[in-house]
Formats: sequence, structure tokens, C-alpha cells
Amino acid sequence: MASSLPDPAAGSAKSPLDFPSAWSLSEVVASLPAACVLLTPTLHVAAASNAYLAVFGLTQAQLLGRTLFDVFPGSPGTPEGDTITSLRASLEQVLATGEPHHMAVQHYAVPDPTAPGQLMGRYWDPSNSAIRDAQGTVTGLVHSIVNVTERVQAEAELAASQTREQDALAETETKRQHLYNVLMQLPAQVAVYRGPDHRYQLVNSNYQRKFPHRSFIGRPFREGMPEAEGLGVVALFDQVYHTGEPYYAHELEGWFDFSGNGQREQFFFELSLHPLRNSRGEVEGVLDFSYEVTEQVLARRQLQQLNQELEARVQQRTQELAASHQAAEVLQANLLTAAQRQVQEREDLYQVFARNVRRAVPASC
Repeated sequence: MASSLPDPAAGSAKSPLDFPSAWSLSEVVASLPAACVLLTPTLHVAAASNAYLAVFGLTQAQLLGRTLFDVFPGSPGTPEGDTITSLRASLEQVLATGEPHHMAVQHYAVPDPTAPGQLMGRYWDPSNSAIRDAQGTVTGLVHSIVNVTERVQAEAELAASQTREQDALAETETKRQHLYNVLMQLPAQVAVYRGPDHRYQLVNSNYQRKFPHRSFIGRPFREGMPEAEGLGVVALFDQVYHTGEPYYAHELEGWFDFSGNGQREQFFFELSLHPLRNSRGEVEGVLDFSYEVTEQVLARRQLQQLNQELEARVQQRTQELAASHQAAEVLQANLLTAAQRQVQEREDLYQVFARNVRRAVPASC
């Protein structure tokens, strides 16, 4: 069976909108869960909710009949002073226009209930609206506040965090740009590769100058540098990428088409390959750092060849000198023998001469 509402026209019936006569405006407002006050057109407090009183540690007696500006003066030049100035302007605007006004978030410190005499910084979201009579005339104002301190602090922390993040990103970008500039200006061949097929992501100026006819960025290493396939360098790239261990090669020799005319030139270089890892420690690329040592290697080889030739000449000369010395010794020995023979022959001749002389001279002489 359908229920029926009492008939307002019935004299004995009582409207559900008829409030008990014992209720008063101040009691109704006091019991509201929102922190709000009712103001007269002269901006005096006519009623206040208990929630509003609790915020500021006040009683009804301390607030009723006084203006908000008497209770909350706000020192000029302080956030509280600025809040009171903005509040007065908002209330006067609502009185003049009858239109509600939602103020910007305001700062106003309140007493700390856990530390007598101390204040707590708080942020409020104030709203002001008009109370009108049956003719539409503004007869009062409702001023309400919402504590948004946690939201403001969270937003401030978020903004600070975003600022720190932006600063960190800016610093990282500055360092990255500095590293990029250093790599581009190094007097060596530097390249960065990404992925298992080692696609060129960066080549520095010195690297590009070696191969002015080639384009590298975005191409796999084996396409950009086909000569390296025969050297086994591609396999070295794979090794570094999959093992995460660096590799170093000393005076690696290769033949490269630097001019793009099909003529390959001999090239010696020091090669260093280093794994590049992401934030999770996974290898995602390879850094190639190499520099030419062709002149040094060829100069050393030429010097070694000259030294070998000189050593051969020295050995040959030594052998020749030894042979000459031996021949001189033989000659000297032969001359000595001949001289001794001549001495002996003269001695023998002298003895023969002496005997003949003695025979020819008489004994009486």
C-alpha cells in the first residue's frame, strides 16, 4: 500500500519542514560539521560552528558580536596580514554583488593545542556567500573555511620533487652534453652502438673524417664498416655485447677504403671495446674507442729493418776484419820466418867468410 505525506492544508497536520520552536539559529550553526560563521552586513559574527571554534581554540563568547578583523587582526607584511586583507575584500565584494566568491588558498597560523603559546602554519580554502531575504536583499554572509594544509604541503612537495627532478635532468643533460662534446673532440675514433646488431648511434668527428664518403648513424656496424668483417672485429663486438666484458686489441692491422675509390690502405690501430649498460645493469650497447698508430708501427718496423741491416753489415764487417786479421797474422808469421831465415843465412855467410880470412892470413902476421 502506498504511503501518503501529510496534507499541508490540513489544519491539524504538521509540515515535516516545520522546525521545532526551541531551535535557534546559533544552535543550528554551532552543530554544523563545517567550519563556518554567519556574519551581519557590518561583518560582525552572528553565529559560529563548533568546528570553526575548534580550529582557532576559541569559545562562542570570544567570537560572537565581534568582527573577524578584531579577532584575527593579522600583522601587516605577514602572510596572516595578507590573508585578512584578502578576506575583507572578498566579503565586501559579496556584500556589493550578492554573488558568492571562492577565494584563493590562504595561509593563516593557528594555535598548537599540544604546545601552548606555539602556532602551527595552516592553509585554508575560504568561500563567502550571501544570505538573502524574501525580497532578495543581502542580509548577511556565510564565511566558511576548509583546511587544505595537507593538500598544499603535498602539492608543494610534489612541486619541489618535480623541481629536483627537473634540476637532476638538467644536470644530467648538461653532463651528457659535456661528455658528447668531449667525445666529439677527442683525437681518436669514437663510436657508440646499440642493440645486438650494433647499430651506430654516435660517431665522433675524427671517426667521420676517416670515412667522409660514408654515412653511419642507424646502420649496423657490419654494413657501415664491411672491412671489419674479415678482421674478426664483428665477432669481438658480439663477444663484448653478450659477455659484458671489455676487449682490448694492440696494433690491430686492417686495410680500409678511406677515400671511397675502392683502393684499400693499410691501417694500424689500438682498439678498445666497452659494454654499455642500462639502469638495470643490462648490456644494451658497445662503446668503440680506437686510435691510429700506423705511423708508429711503420716507423718501428723500418727502424727494426734498419737495425737488422746494420747488424748484418756489422757482422759482415766483423767477419771481414777477422779474416783480414787472420791473414795479417799469417803474413806476419811468414815475414818473421823469412827474416829469421835471412838472419841465419847472413850468420852462415859471416862464419864462412871468417874461416876463409883466417886461412889466408899467415900466422906470423
